[in-house]
Amino acid sequence: MFVAYYPSWFSVFYGAFLSLVMLRLSSGGVMSWQETLVLSIVAFVLWLAVFILQGIGLYKMAKKANVKRRYLAFVPFGQIFLVGELAGEISFFGHKIRRLGLYALILEIVAAVYYVVFAYSLYVLFVENGPNIEIVTNYPQWTNLSSYALGWKKFYDISTFVIEIMSLIHAIVILMLYLGFYKRYSYRNNVILSLGGIFIPFFNGIATFVLRNREQVDYEAIMRARQEEIRRRQQQWQNTQNPYGGTYNGPYGNQGPYAGGNAGNSGSQAPSSPEDPFGEFSEKPKADDDPFA
Repeated sequence: MFVAYYPSWFSVFYGAFLSLVMLRLSSGGVMSWQETLVLSIVAFVLWLAVFILQGIGLYKMAKKANVKRRYLAFVPFGQIFLVGELAGEISFFGHKIRRLGLYALILEIVAAVYYVVFAYSLYVLFVENGPNIEIVTNYPQWTNLSSYALGWKKFYDISTFVIEIMSLIHAIVILMLYLGFYKRYSYRNNVILSLGGIFIPFFNGIATFVLRNREQVDYEAIMRARQEEIRRRQQQWQNTQNPYGGTYNGPYGNQGPYAGGNAGNSGSQAPSSPEDPFGEFSEKPKADDDPFA
């Protein structure tokens, strides 16, 4: 599974949970509810610490940008909406997307509910029915499950596919959202930072706190100014390649041998014939000069 695509709190919990489960099973033991509770508390504390850091960062950014509802910086699921407000209109492959923060908010609420239910299925299968697990080719298999546990086993099997799809959609939306966000606060590194937020748990929260004192910039205006500068330099370079100045229409520009007028224009004069350098030898000799006369 693409654990890094999940929300940060679930990434920590799920990754640590499965690791500890496999460790217990490999040693012939089972996972206890006390260990599950400890893992849940650790995951929650880590999430809460980064949540507060990101909230401080978002609140300060929103205050500088005069964004309303900046109290959402300290509201669960409200943070992602505020990120969208700060990012503004998102440009993705030439398409303008508005209110992406709202779509991300809805997606995260739906995903969070599903993940909580999925976490409960993990408890039923790996904790309550831990003694019924057999490891077959490094994969857990259950025997003697009750009808209640069997229902959660079916949900667990389906979820391994559903969560893959859900987490991939979540990753794409978050990537688009934070690309727009980081363009406003760190446009030179926006791609690297956005990818870091996808593959490293808690990365976006910490990065937001670090960037909290940055001033918001207009990325589109910066890109237009850069393109204009590139065009200006190209024009200067083309002018320097023309040794005769003016518009470079030919090997002689506007100062060629016929600069007095363009060929084909009315009023232009054809050039006179050049002198024949061997003219003195082409003249007919006089009779007195002919030695064979």
